[in-house]
Formats: sequence, structure tokens, C-alpha cells
Amino acid sequence: MKHSLIFSIFLLFSSTAFAQFDESLFLNNFSQEDFDGISKEFGAAFSFTKNSGGDSLGKLWGVELGLIVGVTEAPKLQQKIEDNDSSGDQQDLSYIPSGGIVAGLSMPFGIGLELNYIPNFDFEGFGISNTAIALRWEITEILPLIEELTPLKISMRVAYGSANFNYQDSTEEADININNTELTLLAGLSLPAFEPYLSLGHIQGSTDLRAESRSFIIPVEVAYDSEFIATKLSAGALFKLSILRLGVEYSYFDFGINRLNVKLSFKF
Repeated sequence: MKHSLIFSIFLLFSSTAFAQFDESLFLNNFSQEDFDGISKEFGAAFSFTKNSGGDSLGKLWGVELGLIVGVTEAPKLQQKIEDNDSSGDQQDLSYIPSGGIVAGLSMPFGIGLELNYIPNFDFEGFGISNTAIALRWEITEILPLIEELTPLKISMRVAYGSANFNYQDSTEEADININNTELTLLAGLSLPAFEPYLSLGHIQGSTDLRAESRSFIIPVEVAYDSEFIATKLSAGALFKLSILRLGVEYSYFDFGINRLNVKLSFKF
């Protein structure tokens, strides 16, 4: 189960971590508390972002399409891997890489749709997918004084995302589903070539795991479910170079996890 290099190249979800999710991790001293901690780390990695502030893509219409990549801290995952591997040759999973397609559509009245997407991808027994969609409204559209006199842009966004990754071979299989619902307030200064911004989000997430090992005389199955509620504080900057957009964003989750994302996109 050593296919991490392939998935890192594709910049999809953290197959590095998943490649280490064999039966030893799930069956050897693995508890609900362990899964609760790891669930939060994966929930943070899949938390919705478009790496942009409060401004829409245009007064009437606007379209954005690009790629986003990032890393999320995963100390509990790393510790559990180390606890279950005495050989000392385990991979460093203290950070979960993530990535995918990012897209946005702005419409009249400050309404917009946003997307995080990893298409359904299967390779040598691994499967990964993620779809997260958001509805966004620029509040300053109804605040003409702020709209006309300042570069301040304020938006609200509600997002829902569902991710799945799985593995199957002749002796074992595992399936993990991650769901996040988020409500976020964004505020930024829409300057001609630069937009610094802050955001505050409330997240409700859930994760479920189903795994089975047929390496034993009698097949062994495990199942875990976990839910969490979190607050996410983000700070970022969006650089505007003609139709090119470059975004950098740092996020802190109140259960002590940090995440860093970078975006490269085109706005039309």
C-alpha cells in the first residue's frame, strides 16, 4: 500500500495518509478517541475554501476556474501511525496534502456559486472523490455607502461538501466518508491588484469509516462514526494580475489544527 507518490503528483486528496490505513492501524489499539481526533484532521483538510475575500467576480457576471493545493496538520494521524509501526520506516504524515479544482460563478445582485471538486479517480484499488458546493452573497451590494466610498467588501457563504476515499485488495478494504457543512462571513479590501481578507466560519462535520480485513481465519470488521463542531479563522491575500489570480490563505481551527492553501486560477 505504497502509492503515495502517484497521488501527490495528481494533487488529489491525501493518499499518503490513506496508503498507511491498513488493518494494523484500525485493529491494533485503535479507539473511538483515536478516530475522533483523526476525523477532525480530515475534516479540516476538506473544509471548503476558494482562497478569496468578500468581493464577487463581477457586478453582473463573472467566472473563475483554477487549481488549489494545500497542507493540513495531522499530529494525531502521525502519532497513531508511529504507535502501530515499530519498524521505524513509516512515512511522515504530520501534514495531509490536499488539492483539486476550484471554480466560481458570480451573478447579478451579488449572488454567486462556488465549487471545490476532485473528480472520481481510481487507481490500483484506490478511489478518491470530493464535491463541495457553496452559495455566496455579497452583503455590500445592499449597502451603497460602503460600496461607493470604501473598498470594503463583505460576503456570507454557506457550503456543503462530501468526500470519499476507499481502498480494496484481495485481503482488505476500507471506505471513509467525510461530510462538512459550513457558514462563513468574509470581509476584504478589494484593491485594484490586491485583496487582503479575513473570514470567520462555523463548521459541522461528520466522518464514518468501514473497514474489513480478510487476513485472518475469520474476517474482522471495524466501524467508526464521529462528529465535530469547529470554528475556523482564516486570513489570506488574493493577487490580481489581469485575468490571472494567485491566492494564499492560512486557516486556524479551534481544535488546534493549522492549514495553508495556495490557488492559481483565471478570472473571466
